Amino acid sequence: MRLLWISDSPDTPSGFGTVTRFVCAGLARLGHDVDVVGWQTTRGRRRHGTTLHPVRRHHLGSDALYAYLLERRPDAIVLLADVPWVPEIITPEVRRLVDLHAVPVVLYFPVDGARPDGRLPADWAAVLRDVDLPVAMSRYGVAVAARDAIPVEYQPHGVDLAVFRPPRDRERAKAAVGLAGRFVVLSDSRNQPRKMLPRLLDVFAAFAEGRPDAVLHLHTDPDDGRDAANYSYDLRADVARLGLGGRVRFTEGFRMRRGGGLSARALAALYRAADVHLLASLGEGFGLPTLQAAAAGAVPLAGAYSASHELVAGHGGAIAVGDWFEDEHGIRRGLVDVEDAVRLLARLHDDRVAWRASSAAAREFARAYAWGPIVRRWDSLLAALPERGPRAGEAVVRRAGPTTVTLTVARFADGRPRTDPRHRLGVPAGAAPHTVVAGPNADVAALRRIFPALRTTDRVAGASLVFDPLGELPAEVVLAAARAGVPYVGGSPFPEAARDAVALARQVLINPALARRTAESHLAHQEMTDAG
Repeated sequence: MRLLWISDSPDTPSGFGTVTRFVCAGLARLGHDVDVVGWQTTRGRRRHGTTLHPVRRHHLGSDALYAYLLERRPDAIVLLADVPWVPEIITPEVRRLVDLHAVPVVLYFPVDGARPDGRLPADWAAVLRDVDLPVAMSRYGVAVAARDAIPVEYQPHGVDLAVFRPPRDRERAKAAVGLAGRFVVLSDSRNQPRKMLPRLLDVFAAFAEGRPDAVLHLHTDPDDGRDAANYSYDLRADVARLGLGGRVRFTEGFRMRRGGGLSARALAALYRAADVHLLASLGEGFGLPTLQAAAAGAVPLAGAYSASHELVAGHGGAIAVGDWFEDEHGIRRGLVDVEDAVRLLARLHDDRVAWRASSAAAREFARAYAWGPIVRRWDSLLAALPERGPRAGEAVVRRAGPTTVTLTVARFADGRPRTDPRHRLGVPAGAAPHTVVAGPNADVAALRRIFPALRTTDRVAGASLVFDPLGELPAEVVLAAARAGVPYVGGSPFPEAARDAVALARQVLINPALARRTAESHLAHQEMTDAG
């Protein structure tokens, strides 16, 4: 079969890049003619039996895809992509060509959360109904799609069990990476909003107190999220602010770009040195690092939500969710509970018998995810494509004309879009940087060291925070903030703000649920003051 696969390039150090590399190379070994349109590929070349093609002007390759469809005439297209990206890739022009040549479209998709009713946004469900074969990478994704009566295939990611394996002597493995005698907490997490690295640091800071042997190794590019247009977080500055400078390590030389990753064996050496792997993300569509940790015998800990739960249940640690909020799509996001995460870490640190049992169980769990059987399952799915009839609830699979799916903006009950800056993930993430109304002597510079793109403003409406620890702002500004639902740090409702206003403001900016509670508490205080 001639296959056109579209996703991260196989040499990009991401989960999608890893899956592209293993699945496409495996399918090529089984005799498939595999073309890969890699989003980070800049020039065409051969790699592991596949042909790599570059994107053009559009970052997801929609303009290049039209030409490749005409030139390569694939038997099937596989998109390894998030659901909302699909209309950007399969544009109406591409759709017409796909329909003309009857090329089936396979969507291999993550589901890293659901709406409060457990379902997908309606426009996402429409995307899944529009493709010929939706393939979920987690059982969680299958279950969420089923609530919308969308039957999907289940196909998990895999792991190289020969590379990610427990060491014969973990202490020697630690010494090999300069961590002899330490209790190693590894986190292989990209520096981006969903991974919630500020929460991860909060967990480790609480755990490390009184445990001098604890060290956190962050396998991430600390500069990945420092100055991006939609994400501004200085990870190094936050580490320093929390007093963790001597307790947190970064992978030397790692960069989040094509060719900037470690070799598989160098990466596996970090996993073999780890006692645990900690993921504090807001939700996962799969969580490849969690599986890699299990394969290496590093006990995985992750939130008891989304696909993470199925990758830690029974052998790792499912961390309770401490706070919930909804993102701009109406998807529930779960912030791990700091105290519960510390409890799980402490048990593994203090009880080595329990750690050894969990480590062995984790490795046994990972055996079911070897790449060989997973690639063969892909071979079977693709072979069955020509015989696939209409999916349940559809009259036909192949449409007679082009289909356009329009993604909508989720809104709050009062009509405000969920992209309102007050409700974006406060790291901050969104179309514009966070804005703060600050008192004359508020230490905004300390906040800006953590969030470099943070701006000050005189406009309360639409601000992310009113930051006035010394109570210097006029009473009408404070009242306007309460009425506008803007969280307030400072003054009478929060006496503790005078002690460490920056720490409290940081928590408000990274935790939308806390921001909401803070705003509600401020409003209640103002109403009581007015009533008095």
